[in-house]
Amino acid sequence: MARRPVLLFYSLLLIPSLLRVLACTSKDVNRIADVLLEVQDWKGLASELDIKIGDQNAISSNCRDNEAKCHRRSLVQKYCDASGLAVEVVAENIAQALESMGHKKQANIIKNMFPAGAEHR
Repeated sequence: MARRPVLLFYSLLLIPSLLRVLACTSKDVNRIADVLLEVQDWKGLASELDIKIGDQNAISSNCRDNEAKCHRRSLVQKYCDASGLAVEVVAENIAQALESMGHKKQANIIKNMFPAGAEHR
């Protein structure tokens, strides 16, 4: 009986660690956004990622007109939040969308940032 509360206690301590591994951190979002600066058509990328027009407008409203990195960062953060996927999966999906748009160089850079199964933090 005494073991159960101890196991529960240690299990609860692991939850924040697991969430950090799965979630997109601001560092992850910024790294991906830096690569996306070379992609002019961020709305096209948003469409490839199935981000709806209303959400695209919300992304735009958070940034000034000339803040390219803000748009890209908002796009990546929106996709991370909406999908709930691990950052490696988010990066892979963004890379696939970039490839379908003809941006193979940027797709490869993003794929190499977060290789599957590798520790990146």
